[in-house]
Amino acid sequence: MNLKITENLAEMISIGKDIAAEKKDIYNERTYGLIMAKINKMMPEASEESKMNVYYQSIYDYWAYGFNIDEEFCYGLVNREGEGTDEYKKTYISFRSRFLYTKKLNNSNDTHYLKNKYDAYQYFKPFYQRDVIEISGEKDFDIFADFVKKHPVFVAKPEDLGRCVGVHKVDSTGKDVRELFDTLLAEGSANNAEHAWGNSASVVCEEIIKQSEAMSKLHPASANCMRCTTVRVGDEVLCFYPWLKVGIGGDFVTGATYGSLMVGVDWEKGVANTDGFNEVCERYAEHPDTHIKFIGYPIPDMDDLKMKLKQLSDMLPTVGYIGWDMVHTDNGWVVMEGNDNGEFVAQIIIERGFREELENILGWKPEQKFWWE
Repeated sequence: MNLKITENLAEMISIGKDIAAEKKDIYNERTYGLIMAKINKMMPEASEESKMNVYYQSIYDYWAYGFNIDEEFCYGLVNREGEGTDEYKKTYISFRSRFLYTKKLNNSNDTHYLKNKYDAYQYFKPFYQRDVIEISGEKDFDIFADFVKKHPVFVAKPEDLGRCVGVHKVDSTGKDVRELFDTLLAEGSANNAEHAWGNSASVVCEEIIKQSEAMSKLHPASANCMRCTTVRVGDEVLCFYPWLKVGIGGDFVTGATYGSLMVGVDWEKGVANTDGFNEVCERYAEHPDTHIKFIGYPIPDMDDLKMKLKQLSDMLPTVGYIGWDMVHTDNGWVVMEGNDNGEFVAQIIIERGFREELENILGWKPEQKFWWE
């Protein structure tokens, strides 16, 4: 594909139209629906022409820089044009361009320890401090029955999907264990079939993490975790712009698709240092349910967190970029899960791009012009 970089909005839209026509297999009815759903949500009063222009601009920005439709809005790219536009866009690590950095930092032979939730549990078990099982077929029924007896309320997750897809709390009270087992396996198969990026139909069942009161205060119904992105440079392990995921509206799961709030954290001072932001980039100075102010909120046991992140990273030194979701309990910080290619969501919270800063830390930058080359 011969892609021209332009700072003229009309040209961006025109190029986007050409790409959509060329790549009809990608820009099919399903893709169109997903992108337009976001545009309609963000621009409910806009004309159909304006919405279609954003659709085509987003296609241009995806292939030129790697931005997805969420980033199009959160980074202020919609209808942006004129001198400096290209330079501005290049300050960000986009949804797609992040893989250039994770490929550089991570040995793909070892990332299964993070892509597969049960592999992760087995490898990093001392840092989980809870029971976790895997179910994939009839052979696992007895294990499941014993687990449910011990933990009647638990969390079920697809084994290797991300973005909170298929994650939910299960209450087995009064339910037939056999029927529940079969239902979960059917859910696993359905999730695997629907999402092409998954490789397993297995389901992981986890004992619910009991978080500390210090973190529960923010939103008692959810496990309010800290996303700690560790970047390894030699023997040094840095935590690159940590942030909190805070539940909202009584939801159990924390994640952007659930409208959870993202709050920046000052790593040295151990306090929240930004307002909260949701998936549509709405800003909250305080939690809408608990009315706790975010800026200045203290994060407990930072020394314990820093120590455990270094220990975790040292256990898998060949994977230099890991997004750890950590939950604070009365016994210190525990792992919720790890991610080998997490997005640079903190760019939304801090309201600027991190590309140059990360490249300076690494002493390296990608050579190719486009993420797809």
